[in-house]
Amino acid sequence: YSRDLPEGDIYVIRADGTGLRQVTLGPPVDRVPRWSPDGERIAYFSTGGGQIQAWTVRADGSDNRQMTVGEGAGIVVWSPDGATVAANGFVNTTGAKALFLLDPNRPQEQRELPAPEPSLRPFVVNSWSPDGQRLAGMISYSDQGVVVLTMSSGRYERLTSFGQWPVWLPDSRRLLFVSGGSGFHVVDSETGEVSEVFNVRRDLLGPPRLTRDGSQLVYSRPTTEADIWLLTLDDEF
Repeated sequence: YSRDLPEGDIYVIRADGTGLRQVTLGPPVDRVPRWSPDGERIAYFSTGGGQIQAWTVRADGSDNRQMTVGEGAGIVVWSPDGATVAANGFVNTTGAKALFLLDPNRPQEQRELPAPEPSLRPFVVNSWSPDGQRLAGMISYSDQGVVVLTMSSGRYERLTSFGQWPVWLPDSRRLLFVSGGSGFHVVDSETGEVSEVFNVRRDLLGPPRLTRDGSQLVYSRPTTEADIWLLTLDDEF
């Protein structure tokens, strides 16, 4: 999505950097686009309904649909088969940020998942394991650690004490995540072993996304540029 004017619209572009095309437009702020597994639709959250809700749209900008209802929803994560999405929503009766599942074609049918213990709140979902068994996310939107939810047991496990925006590798065992805006790391969900795989001294690494086969990593890397000026001070300064 764009942070430039017009801010908050969704765009698509080919992997080689050509074919940039705007998908959404208008006053609403549209962010965090996620391709459906079949590549037919893009899920994102938007202020288009007056409050933040999850929407889907075709890549050509047609058939824009509001996917969630009720108190609102943010980041949406597709299941591997595309039949279900997980989304963070409103604060529930336990005081936790709700995590629920729904059929993207039947938004009224929402099933809330168990909330994590207070030390792991708010849990922000970000990736669904390729085997369909676990959801990965982070604590809040800050660099506080990678957390995994095993859906069959409802058990949350904190894998790291740092990092954010985790994404599953194709083996459904390891996760790639960013930390401090300066390094990508991989954590083994079975052993807890963490290794740094890439780092930069300058700029800022954005949230990573992986191709389905895990062979390519996509991320943003904004740079800061400026002119250098020389100012001569007179004696009266």
